[in-house]
Amino acid sequence: TVLTQTLGSVSSSRTRGEQRTMHLRSSSSKRLEESMASFRCCLTKSPARRRTLFAPEHCEPRGFPNRTKSRVVLELYGPSVWFFESRYQLVSAFRDAIAAHGELLKRQVLHRDISVNNILLADANNTHSGRGVLIDLDLAVWAERGVSSTIPDKNKGTLMYQSICVLRSSEEDVHPSPPLDYLDDLESFFYVFCHLIFAFVRPGEPAPVEHPLL
Repeated sequence: TVLTQTLGSVSSSRTRGEQRTMHLRSSSSKRLEESMASFRCCLTKSPARRRTLFAPEHCEPRGFPNRTKSRVVLELYGPSVWFFESRYQLVSAFRDAIAAHGELLKRQVLHRDISVNNILLADANNTHSGRGVLIDLDLAVWAERGVSSTIPDKNKGTLMYQSICVLRSSEEDVHPSPPLDYLDDLESFFYVFCHLIFAFVRPGEPAPVEHPLL
């Protein structure tokens, strides 16, 4: 009799536990559905929610245009200048990259992101190209007479190779910040070149100890 009562009590407790679990799951699912419905229909009530990339058709978010994500996949043109195989190849690649920078300036375009990864070694078998290629115009801006009206920002680009002018632009005692010009990019070319000189003993052989300047 005692065993029967005990088993009955355990069975009853288990049944109540299962019912409670199902109730909690049902409540959680219901709350989740309500939250999602609220999220879909109330984008206009919260500025944070307007950051969503897509707004449902029945909603009218204020000042939020729908956006379409896209990708452009390109084949790598060549290795970074970091993998130079001879001193002549290194200097030639820099010469051509700086020349390309000059051609951009003639078209009133300032690159703004000169770095070791944005200077590529050209294919030696391609007779129609130079020996170095300048890539990555994501941060490029229009620059009339080599000077841009864009305010310098050290948080954009590769910090290691930025000019002193750009690095100091955020300091309180530098106001107003001087405009960006082509000299900032040329200074970045110089820093990239110095990095390669101090980082290698000879082509293909990195320095055993990192130079203090790096």
